[in-house]
Amino acid sequence: MVSEFCLVLTSRKTYGKRSGKSALQQRAGDEFVANESFGSVESVKAVSEIFTPVSGKVGEANDSLTDEPEKVNKDPYGDGWMIKIKMSSSGEVDSLLTAAEYEDFTKAESE
Repeated sequence: MVSEFCLVLTSRKTYGKRSGKSALQQRAGDEFVANESFGSVESVKAVSEIFTPVSGKVGEANDSLTDEPEKVNKDPYGDGWMIKIKMSSSGEVDSLLTAAEYEDFTKAESE
């Protein structure tokens, strides 16, 4: 299962930080709408698409994952992030699950 989440960082810019389990070829300036596929991840058993949780423009891509993709599994909330999205509407965050809600959701899905 792909672990998708959005961590909103507060600063002068509104970014959604998106993580998953694979290095990406996204670059600053690429634009996405919420729930749009922006890549795929491969495991031993399957290839799964990953989706943007919010709409906006890529502000940064974590190029270090190209050489060290294991960071995503080891530190998804830290060095394992994939892209930072400059959100076009910060209100989209209100419709996302909290970390606890998402954990409950994934547990229910796996049962």
